[in-house]
Amino acid sequence: MAVDGKAVRGAYERGGKATPLHLVNVFAVETRMALAQQKAPGRNETVGALEVLDLLSLEGCIVTYKV
Repeated sequence: MAVDGKAVRGAYERGGKATPLHLVNVFAVETRMALAQQKAPGRNETVGALEVLDLLSLEGCIVTYKV
């Protein structure tokens, strides 16, 4: 699996600052399938990644972090 955060250009919240929407995606590399997507709270991709990983059933799996 790969976890990646991206800013969606042109996507702004109404009444908010002029900062784009930030999303965190979980992608199954071998099957080429998106597993989950979550808005990154406060543009913090690390917190968003932890939240989106909580959505998945990862019991008994090892999760590592690479920059």
